[in-house]
Amino acid sequence: MLKSKIVPSSVTFGILIKGYGNTGFLDKAFEIFNTFLKKKNIRPNDVTYGCLLDACVKSGDTKRAMEV
Repeated sequence: MLKSKIVPSSVTFGILIKGYGNTGFLDKAFEIFNTFLKKKNIRPNDVTYGCLLDACVKSGDTKRAMEV
């Protein structure tokens, strides 16, 4: 997307977070979340937070889920 100069949205990041969460890469899901919060200036929405929480639950990381 970046090579094609397509601007990602909160939906794009939600899909990436969900994908990483479904495959057990919780750290990568948080990396994506933090990247779009800090570097891309895109506000997360309810769905984005839900995807991150779902990733935490699927990874069994309740501590991180509570932090979210």
